[in-house]
Amino acid sequence: QHICRNYNACFFYILVSDFTQQLSQLHEQHAVQLQMLIENYRKRNAELRKERPPCNSSMFQIWETLLQEVEIDSQAHSDISASLARQVARPLLEKTFCLKIQSRKVFAHRESFETVLSKTEALLSKAYRDYSDACMQHIQMCSNQSLAQYYEAHNAYIQQLRGTNSMLKEYHSETLPALLQVRFFFCDGAICYWSLVCCFLAEGYVISSMYLKSNLKIW
Repeated sequence: QHICRNYNACFFYILVSDFTQQLSQLHEQHAVQLQMLIENYRKRNAELRKERPPCNSSMFQIWETLLQEVEIDSQAHSDISASLARQVARPLLEKTFCLKIQSRKVFAHRESFETVLSKTEALLSKAYRDYSDACMQHIQMCSNQSLAQYYEAHNAYIQQLRGTNSMLKEYHSETLPALLQVRFFFCDGAICYWSLVCCFLAEGYVISSMYLKSNLKIW
């Protein structure tokens, strides 16, 4: 369970990092588009004012207020984007970057151990074939020389079998669990997990508050 929690924390970092990064980019794009829209219509509004005689029109005042509120909304989206990038996406990206490095190291160690085990099992298979061949040869020849070769092949096979079983037992009972229990980033995954969750929820509260204030102003 502890190993699964660490892996879940790892995947959670990556998931939230990708989400917040894309969300930040969307807010930034929306802010830029709103600002371009405001600038375009401010130019058209200025041209319209030149063409009409000056007068106090409530419609023009409402129109100008709407442009100002949308411009404020654009700045709010830009602030949200910067806040997400600075407080959530960037720290998570740094953590996932280090995590990938550590996971590669763990994978490399595991791969090297399994390569050694694979070679050992290949030697065991060869020893078994030699033992079987020596047995069949002794059955056919039934001589002192074939008997000696049979005993020698038998002892070599038993020795290789014991060595292979010992290595497999050590690897699966000690080495592999130790590799799987290596803590990502050399820190407690559970503590990092909950701290980042709280950070993300706090950012969500800030974003919601900004939206509410912006909507109240417009309406």
